[in-house]
Amino acid sequence: MQLRGKDGVIVQIDGKQTYLSMQDVVNMLKNMPSDNIEKIELITNPGSRYDASGNSGIINIRLK
Repeated sequence: MQLRGKDGVIVQIDGKQTYLSMQDVVNMLKNMPSDNIEKIELITNPGSRYDASGNSGIINIRLK
């Protein structure tokens, strides 16, 4: 998965990093009712509190 044209995106669900493959994340979102999702945050310049391995950013999926 890429964010702003760079690889190395971290995907989080409710602020916790998920270790699912990108295909598993896509399948989960496709099968989930849209009203279960509160918001999707794109963090393109993560602060120091985030893991440095997400060099291109973080996608945080907030559920209700």
